[in-house]
Amino acid sequence: MIWSSNISSSGDSKYSARLLDTGNFVVFKDQYSEKNILWQGFDHPTDNFLATMKIGWNKRTRENKFITSWKSHDNPETGPYSFRFNVTGSIAQLYIFNGLTPVLRAGPWNGITFSGLPGYTVSPVNDVSSLFYIDNDEEVAMYYSVNVPAFYTRFVINNEGFAQRLNWNTGLQKWDVFWTGPNGQCDRYANCRAFSICDPNKVADQGCECLPGYKDKSDSPTNTFQGCVAKSEALLCRNGEGFIEVPGVKVPDAANSKAQFNLELGINDCKDFCLNNCSCTAYTSANMSSGKGCLTWYGDLIDVRHFSERGQILYLRVDSSELGNLDFSQGSGNSEMSFMEGHPDVLAMNERGTEVICFSLSTMVAATDNFSFSNKLGEGGFGTVYKGQLQCGQDIAVKRLSVTSNQGLEEFRNEIILIAKLQHRNLVRLLGYCFQKEKMLIYEYLPNRGLDCFIFAKKSMLNWRTRFNIALGIARGMIYLHQDSRLRIIHRDLKASNVLLDASMNPKISDFGMARIVGSDQNEDTTRRVVGT
Repeated sequence: MIWSSNISSSGDSKYSARLLDTGNFVVFKDQYSEKNILWQGFDHPTDNFLATMKIGWNKRTRENKFITSWKSHDNPETGPYSFRFNVTGSIAQLYIFNGLTPVLRAGPWNGITFSGLPGYTVSPVNDVSSLFYIDNDEEVAMYYSVNVPAFYTRFVINNEGFAQRLNWNTGLQKWDVFWTGPNGQCDRYANCRAFSICDPNKVADQGCECLPGYKDKSDSPTNTFQGCVAKSEALLCRNGEGFIEVPGVKVPDAANSKAQFNLELGINDCKDFCLNNCSCTAYTSANMSSGKGCLTWYGDLIDVRHFSERGQILYLRVDSSELGNLDFSQGSGNSEMSFMEGHPDVLAMNERGTEVICFSLSTMVAATDNFSFSNKLGEGGFGTVYKGQLQCGQDIAVKRLSVTSNQGLEEFRNEIILIAKLQHRNLVRLLGYCFQKEKMLIYEYLPNRGLDCFIFAKKSMLNWRTRFNIALGIARGMIYLHQDSRLRIIHRDLKASNVLLDASMNPKISDFGMARIVGSDQNEDTTRRVVGT
């Protein structure tokens, strides 16, 4: 006997087995139906995670169902690598393990996807497959479905510890690799050690840099990066402390930081909850979709990484001196005067009488309900965008620069100066700016948001006429920038997410932080750094 399903039978019942189109092998009694299934292969996964198969943690039996690698490429014995949930208290996280050692952490579920897998969402990019997450009294589990009958996909963990999503190529009769993890040094668990963040676009120090409020443990630049420590010896509880937004990240490991999960708290209450505990080092929203739930950390922040798109906002606790560094004036009188006045382009802009207003921080706080999570529209390389409303009733979109953004003062000035000079129906209209303690850009509000939302998630709403008009509007805007405006502008970051749609689905090109002015007779230029799309 090599293998048996280990099922005892009695009576006059008829027993049969069937291999389903899903790949599930089932043993059933009498006629085939779900209630008559006695045993199924999907309850005993090996190295492949297939559509409709469920992996997860049973809260009652404490059984953990997961996939494991082969011992070698030609030996199907159970190998050392596994793709599984690890549950700490009430917080479940998804990992790749080598034995008991983490290799990759996909993180906790954030209401949309797993924090470390921002590309895998409940609302699929191409409607080919959908991801589902379950957390109830019985279990914590996940599974996915395939929405296109002729599409075949599988998720596998190989004997070298790499997880791959493979799609079947009918024409070439082979499996194409759609996704692989770990992919790069920032996918490796805790690559940058405590209180640091891994940026895949950063070459030096294995892509590692310290989080705001922290410094490199090593004083010598020649030493290997060893992680970070707080700049001040101790954070004094309730002594002018606050939080800095670190956007677009995979949140820290909950298993190694005594993290807590509170389902009842919203994001504002979560802030107070963390601030009132001297040991709390960071917090975030547990559910980005609903804005409910509070996740807090109480020790070293480990395995944080940056994503160029999507990701979560981590609210990092810092002391009063670090918060003071956010002030553009840096203690030198009126920040508005010291920051912008005297800049020749801004003076020229004001002399021409353009309707670009310098708003106060208090006006922006009131307009956005203190930048509440419910008003959040999205986020990008510059920072987070919020919907707001001025006292006059006008709706606005407020782009708030993150302190960890790669875009800084130069891009901020660039956008103000360029957009103020450009007037075209297919370019977004800048209403004003704010640089009191923070840098913010204030635009007209476009209710249909970005073109990328329609292309990837709502493509059924785009009929041929609408698609044609959007393409034509983008082309008109680009012709204006390249030929018809008084300034010849090269955008350098044109992509679907930077094309916004108004209520009538008219496109407007946005985000001129990376744009470059060139001469009317100029056909070549050299950039000082790699930017844009």
